[in-house]
Amino acid sequence: MSVKKSDKYDLLLNSGLELFAKKGYHQTKIKDITDHACLAAGTFYLYFKNKEELIEELFKRYLKQLLDISEKIHDSNTDAYSKLEEYIRVHIQFFYENKIFFQFYLEHIPNPVKNFKKCRERFMELTKNIIQQGQIENVFTEKISIGVASNCLRGMITTTATNAFLIDPIDITPQELSDNIFQLFINGIKKC
Repeated sequence: MSVKKSDKYDLLLNSGLELFAKKGYHQTKIKDITDHACLAAGTFYLYFKNKEELIEELFKRYLKQLLDISEKIHDSNTDAYSKLEEYIRVHIQFFYENKIFFQFYLEHIPNPVKNFKKCRERFMELTKNIIQQGQIENVFTEKISIGVASNCLRGMITTTATNAFLIDPIDITPQELSDNIFQLFINGIKKC
């Protein structure tokens, strides 16, 4: 039974990620990736020039998935309070479901912010827009800078998920974690 071209591409991406996370980027050879994917060694070069290109594609794939979900929440026809709650929930759940990717990202990418600056900027823009919508709807205070609030929220999501699921795992579900983050954040910006 032959494997479709798109399936081979996915096999290489998934094998690369799994091996990078297990062995490290520099210790993983292209032959390791093709062996793990049960593909001929030369197959790799039909899809990627080198390991760097494979990593770039991994980042594009995962960050695009999260950005697409975030865009849907942002563009939904709902109030800012509900958008913010869903935005946090989806980001935490995504982080939880893709721990292997984020583990690799944290351990093996020297300057992740520099590498994906445009994506990070778009996440910040979406977060700012939701907070601004809440200010317009008169549910979030105008006394706090939208930029500061957005940075705080992004930091809360990223740092808390990283610690809770990877660095110092705690016994908490993604839903419980997102509820906690939402309550901590919203009680600091909610109008009294």
